[in-house]
Amino acid sequence: MTRIALVLGLGTIALAATAPDALAQSYVNQRLNQIVGQMRNEGYGQSHLRTTGSLREGQMRTYTIRLTAGSRYAIGGVCDEDCSDLDLMLYDSRGNLVDQDEGTDDEPVVAVTARRTGSYRVRVRMYACSVEPCGFGLVVFGN
Repeated sequence: MTRIALVLGLGTIALAATAPDALAQSYVNQRLNQIVGQMRNEGYGQSHLRTTGSLREGQMRTYTIRLTAGSRYAIGGVCDEDCSDLDLMLYDSRGNLVDQDEGTDDEPVVAVTARRTGSYRVRVRMYACSVEPCGFGLVVFGN
């Protein structure tokens, strides 16, 4: 009987722990949808990557995307209500920094007209997060 109560109690704790994560991701998705609408008004369409995740303050995650030479791209990021600063860096296939947004904001944007077709890396850094981990989202637009 004690074992069942313990298991039920842990299940309640697990649900309580995931509820804020679900709310954070819902907020991030709402913000991504707003950015998609804004970028469509500027002539961009969502070209490929759209992802969400979470990071602790100071942590980074890198995504690889394939870009086509001569095409123009914009990559937008957002983070949840507990995040006040998210940074983006874009690197070409040779590891050269192409663009970065390390401003003190929670909606970074990097852009490039690809010189070469190939793999590019988008690095996301959670710079400031008051309640860890903080949720974030990325979306890539092409024009």
